Amino acid sequence: MTTTSAAMTSTAAAKPAVRAGYMPQLDGVRGLAILAVVAWHFEPWSSQIMPWGQIGVRLFFVLGCFLVTSALLRARDRVAAGTLSVGTAAKAFYLGRHMRLIPMYWLTLIVVAALGYPSVRDNFLWHFFFATNLFIGFTKQFPPDSAHFWFLGAQEQIYLVWPWLILALRRRALLCVILACIVEAPLYRLVMMHVDPYFWYFASPFANLDSIACGALLAWLRHDKSDTTLARLTGPGTGWIALALFAFGCTRAQWAMFPGPITETGMSLAFAWFVARTSIGFKGIGETVLATWPLRGTGAVSYGLYVFHPLVAPGLLALGIYGPNDTYARLILATAASYALAVASYYLIEKPIANFKRARRG
Repeated sequence: MTTTSAAMTSTAAAKPAVRAGYMPQLDGVRGLAILAVVAWHFEPWSSQIMPWGQIGVRLFFVLGCFLVTSALLRARDRVAAGTLSVGTAAKAFYLGRHMRLIPMYWLTLIVVAALGYPSVRDNFLWHFFFATNLFIGFTKQFPPDSAHFWFLGAQEQIYLVWPWLILALRRRALLCVILACIVEAPLYRLVMMHVDPYFWYFASPFANLDSIACGALLAWLRHDKSDTTLARLTGPGTGWIALALFAFGCTRAQWAMFPGPITETGMSLAFAWFVARTSIGFKGIGETVLATWPLRGTGAVSYGLYVFHPLVAPGLLALGIYGPNDTYARLILATAASYALAVASYYLIEKPIANFKRARRG
């Protein structure tokens, strides 16, 4: 992250990417996020220094809500123009999202349960209804090999409400809600560290609202063509502030078992800067890295890679492909197998569904 590669382009130059709804470098950001999550599960040495899991899911939260809120704000413009109703817009959002997430996810659960994974078979309904995070919170236990589904559950529970807020609230009221969410989350985490540590600390949707709201704030700022606030917040020199916030969040995560309630907000703000700059478009080395086809390709299959990789590792272990202490073999072989499944899922399930959705929109 350098201030020279982060040289600010004009706000006007950034607007076409927003209107088109597609910002190519963000595929690279997805790739970075999922690689961090995979490193957390498969690479124990560097994970003692860097909280890769926290980094990956926070980045996913910020990026995901930025894209979701941007799309919902475009739909809200149509509602304001009288060409679309709130109910129809919300229905389109839920239908499109569930068509993308559910088929591959449910198929994976059915296959893995049939293969005899106890953590999926014994807790099938919790996983099936995107409630793994609630299972962790209520039972105080992690289901082995499938605890990572907590992220999908927390995200889906937030999005049960989020579209209605975006579509129905006035602009100023929406901004107040977004800022309130950024303040609420660290306060909630501070309380839960003493009331019900760790499990509800991260498993509850309320513990993640600052990351969600940081992504939403970016979308809110970019949507107003006359707003120059985002340009100032991502101008030359601001990258060093974002880097300091990121380092603060990573360092605090190493001091105790539970990352600090404030530092996670700092990390979310750092990622908000990163996503904002990426949505505008990096130049130089930043553009080169984010535009590389392996990283963008990893981002394209990130959903399948997230779902599959913790399930693949114990399967290969049970088959005797590597031993319980063969960490490097697990890193290489389980990652490769997870990539293969993710690519197959993308081309056989996810991409056909995406093409069908585009055809329906005409």
